[in-house]
Amino acid sequence: MNKILALSGLALVVFFTLGCTRTVVIHERPPMPAPKVEVRPAMPYKKAVWVGGHWEYRKRCNCYVWVPGHWRRP
Repeated sequence: MNKILALSGLALVVFFTLGCTRTVVIHERPPMPAPKVEVRPAMPYKKAVWVGGHWEYRKRCNCYVWVPGHWRRP
């Protein structure tokens, strides 16, 4: 009986200890902005592939810079 009480008491202590902990999240960079809407220009040649624009993180300024979409050869 004493073992059951001791184990249940230990379980309660562990439960309350883990329940009272806090989680801290540290972000090293700002969140990425929403994608921009781009108007795709006419295809410059047959079989050209459109590469959509995207945000690129720049560590130097700790910011995102928009890289516009462009046509590429496949």
